[in-house]
Amino acid sequence: GDVYKRQVASFERMGIRTIAQLRRQSEAWLQTQFGKFGAHLWQLAHGIDMRPVITDSQAKSISHETTFAENISDNAVIEATLLQLTEQVAWRLRRADLRGRTVQLKLRYPDFKTLTRSHTHTEATNNTDLLWQITRRLLRDNWSGKPALRLLGMGVSGLQGERNQPAQADLFAPARQQDGKLDQLTDRINERFGPHTLQRGRSKQHSTE
Repeated sequence: GDVYKRQVASFERMGIRTIAQLRRQSEAWLQTQFGKFGAHLWQLAHGIDMRPVITDSQAKSISHETTFAENISDNAVIEATLLQLTEQVAWRLRRADLRGRTVQLKLRYPDFKTLTRSHTHTEATNNTDLLWQITRRLLRDNWSGKPALRLLGMGVSGLQGERNQPAQADLFAPARQQDGKLDQLTDRINERFGPHTLQRGRSKQHSTE
């Protein structure tokens, strides 16, 4: 916002452009320049952060977003990026033993107007393919290639622990179990060799449902 822009401008006037330069300033000097916020800056520059740590298992929602270096209107690029964001969110859900019911899509345009749309599923999930189907449908229902996008994000809320999942009859249980095994395999490979070593197949991306 405007406050952030003013702070950045102040740093530039003072010749402070790196954390190392900020770290060399005294806490008293920073307080003189920025008041209480100056003390907080000094603490952060020295690796001190008194804010409570919120883990994924404590969070009310889990999300990822990306800001493009330039405005993007290429559908293939947008869907590929959104799939990657969905994979990241799904992995964090599984790692925290969480599932969520509400999937949210976030779109920001070049004029910085932001659109958010959500869909609440009948049951909570952390399955990558199901989350992707919902997210992709939200995208296709709310964006047709115009205007170009500056930011893209997705998230999941309505979180609950795996142990709190109600037992339900599921006609698609065998397919869900197979997807779950694929998710586990993907997670293990990515944890061992780094994120995005193994991603969902292109056929999953472009299927109609």
